Amino acid sequence: MTPEEYAAKRGHLIGDFSLHLYYYSDKELGRWLHRFGKIFEDPEKLEKCRRKFLSPEEFQVITKYIDDVISGRIEP
Repeated sequence: MTPEEYAAKRGHLIGDFSLHLYYYSDKELGRWLHRFGKIFEDPEKLEKCRRKFLSPEEFQVITKYIDDVISGRIEP
């Protein structure tokens, strides 16, 4: 799965992410984490990925989940 797709489908479940700030001996892993981190820290990029990789129904479910967490109706 690409970092873009992972961010779209699972990014809402991650509270904080800093693994992209480190260097890894596994260069492929490092590139993946760096791309994911750049998406995760940019709300516009994250929104773009969600619109690209999620169905309208998935997008609605994730958006509702995020709204519910932000408003305190549910715990993350």
